[in-house]
Amino acid sequence: MKSPFKIALLAALPVEIANYLFVTVPIDAPSPPESGLQSFLAAEWAYFHLPGLLTLGWFHRGGFGHVDGAVLFVSGYLTTALTILLCVFAFNLLKRLASRFSFHRD
Repeated sequence: MKSPFKIALLAALPVEIANYLFVTVPIDAPSPPESGLQSFLAAEWAYFHLPGLLTLGWFHRGGFGHVDGAVLFVSGYLTTALTILLCVFAFNLLKRLASRFSFHRD
């Protein structure tokens, strides 16, 4: 069986690349989202990039204001990988619990 850490790191990369290329920052939107998909994408982006958004102030005060894109990409990537890793562990736990409590015919 492959390591769940490798699976999470590999699966998080295309998700974060798609976020970086296709989903914009939802904070400065002039009006509320028009569809449920836009609301979902805005909430997803804000959740996955929250650590980066919280640390951007530190980088700006330290004189590193030009690294915003990299900070948001790395924070989104790590948060996405952590979320996928937790999902893999939860799925494996549920699978073990289901096999433990299932009825086996002899």
